[in-house]
Amino acid sequence: MPVNKKRKTPEINYRAVVYVQVVLYSSEKASAINKARTTIHASMRSRAHNLDLSKKLLIAGIVVMLSVSSLTIMTKEALAVPDKFGIDELYSAADNGPSWFLDNEDPEDDDNFFMTSADDIELEEDSDVFKLDAETGTQKHGVRIHADSPDDEWKNMEMTGYFKLLDGNDQFTLVARQGPSYNDDGGCGAYGYYGMLSAEGDAFFKKKLFHHGGYSDRTAEEENVVDDLDDRWVGIKMVVYDMDDDEVKLELWVDDGNEDNNWEKATEYVDDGDWEVSGSDCDRDDDDIIEDGTRGGFRVDDSEFEFKNLSIREIEGDERAAEAADEEETGTVEVGLNETAALANLQRMAELAEITDEEGLEDIAGASDSEELADIAGASDSEELVDLVNSQPNPTEPSTSEERPTSATPGTTDLEAIEAIARVPDLEGLAELVGASDPEELLGLVIP
Repeated sequence: MPVNKKRKTPEINYRAVVYVQVVLYSSEKASAINKARTTIHASMRSRAHNLDLSKKLLIAGIVVMLSVSSLTIMTKEALAVPDKFGIDELYSAADNGPSWFLDNEDPEDDDNFFMTSADDIELEEDSDVFKLDAETGTQKHGVRIHADSPDDEWKNMEMTGYFKLLDGNDQFTLVARQGPSYNDDGGCGAYGYYGMLSAEGDAFFKKKLFHHGGYSDRTAEEENVVDDLDDRWVGIKMVVYDMDDDEVKLELWVDDGNEDNNWEKATEYVDDGDWEVSGSDCDRDDDDIIEDGTRGGFRVDDSEFEFKNLSIREIEGDERAAEAADEEETGTVEVGLNETAALANLQRMAELAEITDEEGLEDIAGASDSEELADIAGASDSEELVDLVNSQPNPTEPSTSEERPTSATPGTTDLEAIEAIARVPDLEGLAELVGASDPEELLGLVIP
């Protein structure tokens, strides 16, 4: 799904534009383009290649160059992959990094799940939606939901949750790089970066360095990024990652709908070491940067609310920092795995597994992790599966009638790309991942 964000138009490749103009003129303009698109799509769904090589190359050139020129004219959009709940992941997961997803069967049976509240609040569940009544009469008390890192450290993080405010006027808060406790060691273990969306729809950040005080003022506040939150679902993402020069980037994203995956960046801020909190304590300066934490937190005060699909993932910090630098320079951003690459990976896995029908694709969609995908494809493990997928024939070379068409450059698949396929819950999710409208179209794309 695209991430809506204003971007500058990328630099135009004028040679490509001239090439397209020549092809358009010699191919009877727009009518030839439509005919070319129809022909190339048909060739992907059939093993019968009736056109000679020169015509194939001409048609491929038209489609490729039209795509290039379209990207230079249109606003560049980002494509993301869904997590196990079907929620878009904005940034790539770190290789072998920790992740946590809310246990919809029994959250409190999860050793990494921890909930505290001022009163004895019961967690109510109905069809993967959980309800808490944290109305206490004061905004100093409510409920805190914590997720400890399975690896004992959260650093570069993407936190996600969906919330519905039933009664109250507080804010929903996501806490990144959170410390291990509130009151131990005199409250010195209570720190974190706070991303907040108020009941009125205002977005902002705070920093906390110690308990019983230690907060900054509201920072990078953007008013009315969404309408008021009363009795409707809204998605919130808090993203935190290291940048160059020991700076830390904070991003708050919102999906103003019930899992529409229409994520928009609400506000952002860089902690460069000059962001002060109220006072100093615990042998910390009042502008200390928070380097990491052991928990991620979700907080709501004096409100009755529902929540679902909470998750935290460790993301590639170095990769994201480079993307942020490029974004600042060019006004563009690319995140996640694009549909074309996902389709090529899926085609190759289907070929390796000798899949010929929808039932075989259901096996891929039902895989619980990359190791199970490797087993389906006949690989010894996920690393060998990556190598096998990367060994696909070069699509730029002439193909024979026995070769399956693919749509990505070989050698670009990594473990994250394989895990993205493993995370989809069903055939519909697999279709969405590769840009197909439904499982029937998915079958036609993957198994020509």
